[in-house]
Amino acid sequence: MKTHASIITVLIGIVLLCSTPASSAIISISLEIPFTDIGVPLANSIVGVVFEYVTGSVKNTRESPWIGTANTEGIYTAVLSDSMARYILSSPTNTFTLLWGSVDSHNIVQFYMNGVATGELIVGQDAIDAGAPEATGFGVATITTNSQFDEVRFLSTNSTFEFGNLGF
Repeated sequence: MKTHASIITVLIGIVLLCSTPASSAIISISLEIPFTDIGVPLANSIVGVVFEYVTGSVKNTRESPWIGTANTEGIYTAVLSDSMARYILSSPTNTFTLLWGSVDSHNIVQFYMNGVATGELIVGQDAIDAGAPEATGFGVATITTNSQFDEVRFLSTNSTFEFGNLGF
């Protein structure tokens, strides 16, 4: 009887382990000032208002993530409120970096594989919790997911999501 109970306990543990949802993507933040502008590719598609390949800031609209660096005219993308920029990658990966400016809790990064959401995402609060300054300044973010992705979507539910140096 004791053996049956042990087997049942192990089986329940395996079922619970296999049914646990995938954990969130992982983000690390560096506040080291970037010197090189590697640019940002144009999005494959956009929804709403997205400013691509821009420099400088426009008061009450977008703030350059390059403020505070030696490269104040660095190129970046700004995804405005209720908007999205979608990037389709040439090959799957599970990590990338970006210069994330004026991090806000309403910035969202979603991951897809073959058009299906992976279930992992990063929100601005994750970056703030990892050490990015909130609402001003920048953080060089390295994002790693548990699964491969071939598409990334950058969304803002309020205000603007600014990013540069997008390296897939």
